[in-house]
Amino acid sequence: MATIHIGPLEDHLEPEQIARVLVLLEDAEIHETGVDGAESLTFELDENALAEIMDLVEANDAQAELYLPASFEEIHGNSPLRIGAIDHLLQILQDIAQDMFSESEDAEDDDPYEEEEPEIEFDREYQGGNMREDHLRTNWQKLTQACKTALEESLAVFISA
Repeated sequence: MATIHIGPLEDHLEPEQIARVLVLLEDAEIHETGVDGAESLTFELDENALAEIMDLVEANDAQAELYLPASFEEIHGNSPLRIGAIDHLLQILQDIAQDMFSESEDAEDDDPYEEEEPEIEFDREYQGGNMREDHLRTNWQKLTQACKTALEESLAVFISA
């Protein structure tokens, strides 16, 4: 399992690392980090699904290990501690969702005069890619919810696979 931790910087970083993060942000002229919270939460995700989602985030040049409730679009720092903004990650996640999940939703016709046929349930094993898409969607929702919670509570997001 992969985990998404949300909480204050002190929960995951040593004092020297926090100082380095703050200097890095100051050098980038980012003064409002907003990390004031005292509560930590953990969200568990499937490691493979998170890796696939984060590959798409990386393709948008937005992958980091630490996301802050601040407003900036660039990724700062370098591995092993790259820093991004939660609101930017949420925008990328929304874009990913539109690309990944909109095809099945667009296929539905919303004609109110059309008579609906009863849905037939099939064993998921035989539905091809639907089980994979459902699994990705569930993990995408968990990641998105973790980011929204962190943003609302002014907490940092730590992603570890």
